[in-house]
Amino acid sequence: NSKLLDTVNYSLISFMQGFVRGKQKDVSTFDKWFGPNGSVPLNTDARAQVKENLQFILDLREEVPDSRS
Repeated sequence: NSKLLDTVNYSLISFMQGFVRGKQKDVSTFDKWFGPNGSVPLNTDARAQVKENLQFILDLREEVPDSRS
């Protein structure tokens, strides 16, 4: 379903943008899973690598306007 795929992609790119830019809501969501007390805790180097990889993905995509609060 094209509309579902578009919605999921939009949501993921929006989350990635928020995390890379340091938006507290998105950083908190990331940390819930990958922070020091998360399900899969990442060390500082791994976290930096994830952030770098997300930025690379974002560089290949059109920016999603920030409409979330």
